[in-house]
Amino acid sequence: MVNKYIKAIFLTSILFLIGVSLMNFFDTSRIENVSNEIEIVLLDSEAIQQLIFYESIFEDSDSVCKILSNRIDSQIEKTRTLLSELESTNAQVMFGDTRIPKLKYRIQNIQLYLLIEKARKDCGGISVIPVLYFFPENELCVDCVVQAKVLDSIVQQNSKLRVFALPVGTDIPVADALAIKHSISKYPSVVIEGKLFEGLVSEEVLKSAISS
Repeated sequence: MVNKYIKAIFLTSILFLIGVSLMNFFDTSRIENVSNEIEIVLLDSEAIQQLIFYESIFEDSDSVCKILSNRIDSQIEKTRTLLSELESTNAQVMFGDTRIPKLKYRIQNIQLYLLIEKARKDCGGISVIPVLYFFPENELCVDCVVQAKVLDSIVQQNSKLRVFALPVGTDIPVADALAIKHSISKYPSVVIEGKLFEGLVSEEVLKSAISS
């Protein structure tokens, strides 16, 4: 009888270990896939930066502006898809570490914001309205979660809007520099067309700021 119990425990342990190994394998595969996709978009961003470098050398803004607008539209769509995939991966994995893909995505997202501002400043004709959303990376912020949902709702109603989530207090210098530039002192904070909104802001207030 004792032997039967020992065998049952042994088999259960083996099955458990196999199950854990399989979950870890699938988690690693999911993370690698989304990380590779983000890397491809990052390379695309670097190629666009070369285009801007080209413009600074040859002062050929007409050619650059024609290309930049189309590439920005493509980047916006790719980044939107990446965010959905990253959120899905983060929700599915149990053992994998998604910190690196998240960091890559955030860096790419900030690069996209800078490209949009470059195009708006030098080229014009860019219909995208950037919305900067600041939140603390290493602090509990319930209002930040609510604010993010409010911003998601507004974006669904206005295709011109593009929210750029900027975690403050990370290893992303541009996020911290933008927080200093806009005098961010509390969270959440939202900046739309240079207008700063501190604390949790309603959908109605943000909408009025966009249309004004």
